[in-house]
Amino acid sequence: MKRKPAKRNRHEYAKALALFLLISLAAEIVRAQPVNNPPEVQTAFEAAAAKVRNLDDGTLKVGEVIFGDRSLTIRFQPSAGASREKAEKKVKARMASWAGSLCSHDGMPDFLRRTGAKFITEFETAPGAYEKVKEVSAAACDGTTDLRLIDGKPLYPKPTYETAIGVIKAHLKGSLLDYDSAKLECSEVSAPLWIKLPLEPRRYGYVVECDINAKNAFGGYVGYQRRWYYFNGNNFQEIINEPRAGLVEQ
Repeated sequence: MKRKPAKRNRHEYAKALALFLLISLAAEIVRAQPVNNPPEVQTAFEAAAAKVRNLDDGTLKVGEVIFGDRSLTIRFQPSAGASREKAEKKVKARMASWAGSLCSHDGMPDFLRRTGAKFITEFETAPGAYEKVKEVSAAACDGTTDLRLIDGKPLYPKPTYETAIGVIKAHLKGSLLDYDSAKLECSEVSAPLWIKLPLEPRRYGYVVECDINAKNAFGGYVGYQRRWYYFNGNNFQEIINEPRAGLVEQ
């Protein structure tokens, strides 16, 4: 007579454990879904994540970095042996001035403002449970360059070399047969240019010239080929034939 409750308890425990595992698996699947970020936004997020990933000052550490749709979430945890209360006080004090320093760091890039990018910090208040500490929207930051109009067409701020190369590499990963073996040599980002392609109106922006040597389907290198990559805000294009171009008057 005493064994039935024990069996029932084990059965209930097994059901609860199975439900927990199912929920955990569902959460991991949702987290693993690809995010829909423009290439330059994802590159900026990855650069920011690389700077904070694995940070640990003995009291507070970065436990996880999550890429979302136009958002980057940094999750803090107590360091090994540190009290949760002390770590929580530290992260709150640090984040109190974080928004101002983030916005003032060389000016928030304009493409992050225009895409509504957000930077979020969370703290682990209990094992596996997080609460938001601070959220900074790039759109709320001041001090970015005003948009310039030429013949009624926008000329956005010049992308950094790191951002431009990141976008180009992301493009090549999806277009080359063997990206990992490809050899890439690129120029600096040009000054503002007007660009004219056949049968298209004149456009404005910036260009990076790249020489690319990639392998063909037989595993042999085809030799260096030159490509031109056009940037202007969210606009990006690979150009196969050299475009007509000239400097924009400052």
